[in-house]
Amino acid sequence: MSGERPDSMAKLIVGEAAEAEYAAAAAFRRILDRPEWGAACDDAHRLVIVRGYPYQIIYRMAADNSTVVIAVAHCSRSPDYWAQR
Repeated sequence: MSGERPDSMAKLIVGEAAEAEYAAAAAFRRILDRPEWGAACDDAHRLVIVRGYPYQIIYRMAADNSTVVIAVAHCSRSPDYWAQR
């Protein structure tokens, strides 16, 4: 890595960010297509893991059947911080 040019490192970082964004977008699409698909956290909330990344999307269904995202959380950093929301 020390021999890589700064612009190639920037391209690598941007490429990795784009892959993570694509994975998160796919998870959101799955949630919108089939809200019941996520694993139940409790009586009101569900979660979906972003494939290939240590993130989870916590959401719930509102009374009008809209989807409310409560948090996008790192799986190993205070994973229940969103519980008070």
